[in-house]
Amino acid sequence: MPRSAFETVLATDPKHIQALLALAELRGKTGGTPAEVATLIGKAIAANPTEPAPRLALASLYLASKDAKKAVAAAQDAVAILPNNPAILDILGRAQQAAGDSNQALAAYGKLAGMQPSSPLPHLRMAEIHLATKNKDAAQQSLHKALDLKPDLVEAQRGLIMLYLDAGKLQDAISIAREVQKQRPKEAIGFILEGDVNAAKKSWPEAATAYRAGITKAATTELAVRLHSVLQSAGNTADADKFAATWLKDHPRT
Repeated sequence: MPRSAFETVLATDPKHIQALLALAELRGKTGGTPAEVATLIGKAIAANPTEPAPRLALASLYLASKDAKKAVAAAQDAVAILPNNPAILDILGRAQQAAGDSNQALAAYGKLAGMQPSSPLPHLRMAEIHLATKNKDAAQQSLHKALDLKPDLVEAQRGLIMLYLDAGKLQDAISIAREVQKQRPKEAIGFILEGDVNAAKKSWPEAATAYRAGITKAATTELAVRLHSVLQSAGNTADADKFAATWLKDHPRT
């Protein structure tokens, strides 16, 4: 069997990180088991013990394989060598969360927040953990902290909308959706969020109005499906059929 380009590189430079990791990735894509891929990544770690990329790759492999225990072990090994690397601390938190160790994951993200005080990412991660453990008040606080750092962070805005909907705070949820519309006037996302809020509360006419406004910003199939659905849910079958016919005529390839 002829050598791959990566093997050719490694023949002259056995510690070449990119070639070692590329070979591992190739093995994974061509039927290699997680154990086989891990062995190849392990060679990259052994050859370059202080480089973060191979260690991140190993923990990510175990996470993707849903082997949380090994992911935690790989991430902890990485933190021991590179304690101040934000990406490694992040993957440690994700591995601990996957393993069900919420307190340790929160501690990891707390450290990451201290390390990167201007980044909203740690607060988003903490919000995810709080939501998973049904600590909604703490989740809301984390999302607000993320938005304090990045006021137009859609992931945090969407999370707050979900929490407000769950608490029955319809107007608070809509207020956030409208803030998104102001922040992103050329995009449809704010109108999608407003429509989704109204649809969740079965306020069909209001949902339809929001989706129609969104379509004027971005005529996507996603929005068209949403609008058609709420028109049907409102009992406006004729309007739904008319909209569908017009949409298909104007967008024959969607």
